[in-house]
This record gives sequence, C-alpha cells and structure tokens, in this order.
Amino acid sequence: MSPIARRRASWLLLACALIGASSGLSATSASADDVTNAQKRANAAAQKLAQANTDLAQIEDDIVKVEADQKATEAELAGLRSAVQETAVRSYVHAGGSDLPFLLGGDLNAEARANALARFVTMGSFDQIDRYRALEADLESGAALLADRKAAQAAAVDDLNTKRASALKELARLQELQRKREQAAAAAQRARAAASAAASSRRTSTARGAAPQIMGGSWLCPVAGAHAFGNDYGDARSGGRHHAGNDILAVRGTPIVAPVAGTVSFRSVSVGGRSFFLEGVDGNEYFGTHLSGYAGGARSVSAGEVIGYVGDDGNARGTPHLHFEIHPGHHGTTNPYPTLSAHC
Repeated sequence: MSPIARRRASWLLLACALIGASSGLSATSASADDVTNAQKRANAAAQKLAQANTDLAQIEDDIVKVEADQKATEAELAGLRSAVQETAVRSYVHAGGSDLPFLLGGDLNAEARANALARFVTMGSFDQIDRYRALEADLESGAALLADRKAAQAAAVDDLNTKRASALKELARLQELQRKREQAAAAAQRARAAASAAASSRRTSTARGAAPQIMGGSWLCPVAGAHAFGNDYGDARSGGRHHAGNDILAVRGTPIVAPVAGTVSFRSVSVGGRSFFLEGVDGNEYFGTHLSGYAGGARSVSAGEVIGYVGDDGNARGTPHLHFEIHPGHHGTTNPYPTLSAHC
C-alpha cells in the first residue's frame, strides 16, 4: 500500500473511531427533551422557592404589626392603671368594701378582678374602667395571636429551607444534563471534523484562539449557565417591600453577562450587596445584585461580555442567585419575566 493510501486509511479509521465514540456518548447523554424537562422542573422549583419567600415575608410583617400593637396596648394600659386604681380607692373609702386588693391586681385571676370592678363601677369612671378591661382582653388575644404567628414563622422557615434545597437540587441536575449535552455536541463536532479531514485527505489543526462569546443576539440572557427562575415580580418581601425584579437561581460563580451593550458600573447596596448597573444602549437601565464578584471595572461593554458572577451577597445568604431588574427609560421597574422567558 502506498504512503498516501496508508495515510488515507488511517484517517478513515480515526474518523470511524471518533464517530463511534460520539454515538456511544449520545446514547448515555441527555437529550434535548431531557434538558427541556429539567429546565421546566428547575423553573417550577424556583417559583415555589419565591412563593416560600413571600409567605415568610408576610408572616414576619404580621409579627412586626402584632408586636407594635401589643406595645401600644401595654402603654395605654399603664396610663389607665393609675386612674383605675384611684377609682378603686374612692370606691373602697366610700363603701367601706373589701374589693381593693382585687382591683389592684396581684395574684388574683382576671375573672375575680372583673367582678370587683363591676361592683364599684357606678362609683367611679365607667369609661376608664371599661377601656381598661377591653385593653386587658386585647392584650391577651394579642399574645395568643403573636404565639400563633411565631409558630407559623418557624414552619415557614422550615418550608423555605426545604424549597431552597429542592430548587438547588433541580438546578444541579439541569447543570449536569447541560454538561452532558455539551460534551456530546463537542464529540459530534470532533467526529465531523475528522470525517471531513479524511475525505479531503489532508491534516487540519485545531484553532486555539480567544474563548468564544458566551452568547449572541440583540438581547441576551444575563446568566450564562444553568439557571432557573419564576415570575416573582411584585411579590411581598420583608419590611413591607415588594419584589422589584426576578430572582434567577444559578450555581455560585456562574458568569453574568451584559444583556445588551452599554456602560456598566459597580457598587454595593444595602440590601443586595455587590451590584451592577448597566446603562443600555437601548435606552433602558439594568440592575443586578447579590454578586459574588465583579469582572473588571466600570467601562463600556458589548452584549454578552462577562461583567460579574452569581453569588449570595447581601440578604441572600445560602441562596445564590441574580436578582435582576429592568428600568425602562431609566424610570421605574417593569416585570422582567416576559423578557427573560423569551431569551433564557
């Protein structure tokens, strides 16, 4: 066999081997449907996590309100107590009765004190005594409500932790399926390149230039990796706030890219910690927070350029994600979900 024939045969054998390896990998790797279904499960888990955050925030706001009401009731009771005691003394002196210990409190139960109040109410200020008794009842019911809300808070925290673990598990599964898909695609590409080289009977070298742009297009998903998100815009958050964006769950360190070209700047904010601000060439402002780090400094960027990395900075400890907002025309926020759904 001539050298050319031997070389051609060796290329054909190599191409067949690569194609066989690629076929074997595809058989054990994730299909497009697998990835699509995993993405749906991850998004559903992210939505449940967002709802758990909302439920907990509402309960915490309830607790703050009940505690404030209790303090106000206690303060008003303290102001009325001296007036009620003065009325009790007048009743005691006038009638020579023995109800004074009942009226001034002590170890006696509420019913006995209420009966004592009823016996001398005509001798004193009916309005003051009636208000005093109503406030005592309010204080008791408020204490029961506060105990109920704190029990609900503990249950909501447990539920939040469960939902967080579930969402992160689904996200990890999605990431693994995407990795397998990428491996299979890379193997198939290598096989096609080898087959092409064998058919043309010439060697080709693999170019090793700059890393490819992560994404391309007019508007790009800001998280360049496995991710999940739900429609949580406007949901309640602690302190009476409302969620001004969407939370995109992703593994800590996943690259964050500019969704459009523009000018990016960075600074830390009180709630979210490390954050980016992108003045887009499309006339909109984009905001992202909870970053684990920045990629470079303030500058002009192109769409798809890495500007930071997903993290859990600020009040997001334990749940790495990108909180993402869109401010049309640099004004108030709008729901990012339709845009993210179309591009992510």
